[in-house]
Amino acid sequence: MVAADLPPPPPSFELTAGTDGLVTLSNSSQQVSLFAEGRWRVAQLMQVGGSVAMRLQSSDSATTTAFQGFVGPTFNFVFDSDIPENQALQESFFLSPHLGFTTARSSFSSAVVAANTVFTVSLRAGKRFNLAFNIAYAPSMGIVKQWSFDPRFVIEPLAFSLFF
Repeated sequence: MVAADLPPPPPSFELTAGTDGLVTLSNSSQQVSLFAEGRWRVAQLMQVGGSVAMRLQSSDSATTTAFQGFVGPTFNFVFDSDIPENQALQESFFLSPHLGFTTARSSFSSAVVAANTVFTVSLRAGKRFNLAFNIAYAPSMGIVKQWSFDPRFVIEPLAFSLFF
């Protein structure tokens, strides 16, 4: 077999970005929630990485801004044996347990009324759908638990991954 006949190697890095909520802009309120995540492949179907997220909610006089940072593994599962190894991640189901922090600040009429940083855990599951060789649609859902708050159910309907 010549080098030109060999399939390309599996990707070693994945960059995912998207939103886990609606982007809302109106006369009285704004809400934006965006995230980005980078993952390195460490085994055939295991990745390790980190993510950052930003959430902004504001109304006429109140604003809340939150930043989150997470690290942890991603376990991938492929149930179709016909998928080539170099495209397995792009068509896989995934489970991501992550640990991190949330730092938030709330203000009312430009005066800061609360600011704190708390330990946060997250568990997400999803499915990647290959759109092109190195691009996948990657929606997911999960639970995020900040140390002193009730768990929050999260749906990430708009998420896309690039593989390198």
